[in-house]
Amino acid sequence: MPSIYKYQLPGLDDDAQGDTMGTLEYSLEYNMKTKTMKVGIIQAMDLITPPGSGTVDPFVKVNIKGLLSLENPKSKVRVPKKGYTTDIKRNTTCPVFNSSFLFNVPYEDLKTAVVHFVVYDSDEPNQPLVVGEFDVQLSSLSMDNYVGKPYEMTGYLMKTVETHDDTGQICVILTDDPSANELSVNILDAKQLDLPDFYRKNPPKTMVSATLHVGNKKLANKKTEVREGTLDPYFGETLKFQVERQKLVVASLTLKIKYKGQGVRWKNAGKVELGALSPDFSGRKQWKVMLTNPRRPVGMWQPLTTPEV
Repeated sequence: MPSIYKYQLPGLDDDAQGDTMGTLEYSLEYNMKTKTMKVGIIQAMDLITPPGSGTVDPFVKVNIKGLLSLENPKSKVRVPKKGYTTDIKRNTTCPVFNSSFLFNVPYEDLKTAVVHFVVYDSDEPNQPLVVGEFDVQLSSLSMDNYVGKPYEMTGYLMKTVETHDDTGQICVILTDDPSANELSVNILDAKQLDLPDFYRKNPPKTMVSATLHVGNKKLANKKTEVREGTLDPYFGETLKFQVERQKLVVASLTLKIKYKGQGVRWKNAGKVELGALSPDFSGRKQWKVMLTNPRRPVGMWQPLTTPEV
């Protein structure tokens, strides 16, 4: 690739070319009528594998920051920080994703919005490892390029010392005991919860609600005890569900972190769905490992999706 084009790629500067971890091809398309941004994840090329490993199992996470019209430090209304992840691709440094995700982006925020891409290497059963990341400042692009039509670009992935992902997470351990027709859900702790700025110095009460479904039918709902005085609550509680094996195989478990301040109703700080039909690869993965390893505890940190409000 001629160097005149290299300098036009997001994530690359004069001093950082030696730190690139591969490239990511993506697309942007803004819909004026619906005020939504469609972000496409097309493919990655020449990903650098972690030290000591000749392979990588990549997936991509994307979110949009800098939506200033939605930010008000004094407001108790949450600023949406919704992120999406692609499916995982196995044993490849040149994965093809062909995925697309839709974000609500007010028109007045197009000049301040930043699209953030992170490529991870799935490191089961541990936390995923960051391969590289980059930001796309929409202010650096002509609106004529991406309004009303898809605009494809390529960005350089830069290695990072640490992850800057601010997505909330919950640690949960699942155990399937077929002989007792019992599912044990051990809720350990949560961190980096997406809460309004008002609560940063005044931590609200928090709890976890767990709901087991088969299709559209709710089988049971259980809750942890309420925790107070912390933004990173530790629960350490096991919730048990009686469910037959044939139903468990097709069931889904939804975990919701709920919070409330003084005299305020309970609100959602984030949720995750676990099960064979989970929209997130990590939710499907933990469920599959649990089902194939009866009576063995299977623990993972799961990313929380922030509900739109």
